[in-house]
Amino acid sequence: MSASIKAVFNKDGVWTVDGRPRETVKLLVTEQPPSIPGKTYISTLLTLPAGGAMPPHVHGNAAIMGLMLRGALLIQFNDEEPKVYRPGEAWYEGPGMHHVRSENVGEKGKDEEEVAVYAVIVVDNEVLEKEGFDGLMLLDADQDEKKGGKKE
Repeated sequence: MSASIKAVFNKDGVWTVDGRPRETVKLLVTEQPPSIPGKTYISTLLTLPAGGAMPPHVHGNAAIMGLMLRGALLIQFNDEEPKVYRPGEAWYEGPGMHHVRSENVGEKGKDEEEVAVYAVIVVDNEVLEKEGFDGLMLLDADQDEKKGGKKE
């Protein structure tokens, strides 16, 4: 398993974990189904390169279901033990759950393979209108910086 996150710093305007590559998120579908009034359903494809990691973050008031398609992703929520998810495994993130760690650990501890995750997000329409899609991932480092406790 990959070593724990050591440092989050801003490199050329992007928060990174130990200088590792970051994720890419592709928006696939956005709908406001009549069966869940006041909510927006968003489906995405998240990829994380070999050796990549995401800085600690929350998704605000959004609920998320993740399904692993490829690779091995170590996730630690809140104060729970970290868990490695592999293809075919899924998880649920309730609103406000904290991603303490999110790292591509590859198969059998090797981080040589890209991770791919299909994620479905359900969020209040007004939150999406106010924050936009990019505002659904709230990085701890951004929040700290806004409060004056700049991390670099």
